[in-house]
Amino acid sequence: LCGPCCADLPPLPRLVSAPGLVAMAWTAGDYAGPLGDVIRVAKNGRSPAMLQTVGRHLARLVRSRVPCVDVIVPVPSARWRTAARGFSPAWVLAHELGRALGVPVSPLLMRRGRGGQRGRDATARMREVRREIRCRDGIGAVPRRVLLVDDVLTTGATAGACAEELLGLGARRVFLVAATTTKLKSSGG
Repeated sequence: LCGPCCADLPPLPRLVSAPGLVAMAWTAGDYAGPLGDVIRVAKNGRSPAMLQTVGRHLARLVRSRVPCVDVIVPVPSARWRTAARGFSPAWVLAHELGRALGVPVSPLLMRRGRGGQRGRDATARMREVRREIRCRDGIGAVPRRVLLVDDVLTTGATAGACAEELLGLGARRVFLVAATTTKLKSSGG
């Protein structure tokens, strides 16, 4: 991203209503704003380098706000979307956050089935995603404090299903950082 585009990115993270069993959630900005434009261009233009810049920006924003965590887990993308793009947006963001925060990144979760939430209403999203999100085979104990990372928080169904799966496998607290949200509703702080 060029200097002027970086200057348009939000300067502070927002604490937003945490979906499902997520303890706390932060986002850097509204999907309808400049950051959403960057996310759309990066995803549709298949530009992981743009997402790396967003990930570094996100890390600077949340560094002093996110509690101490043991692992960072990207919210899994549908396999066909990852294959079509050549990368997972959440993985790129999680990798940059992990590097900046000094926390390991692990793909503990996977998405079974066709996946993809675009076009579904909130009820359909929750029903389908709860069937699709699973812990990867062969994963030992799930760390106690987990930071989920996603590119866009829409209804919260996917993040909620991820938190439910991780808590069911032994995590004690699950936090979320999403680059953008379609429903920017501050929960204070």
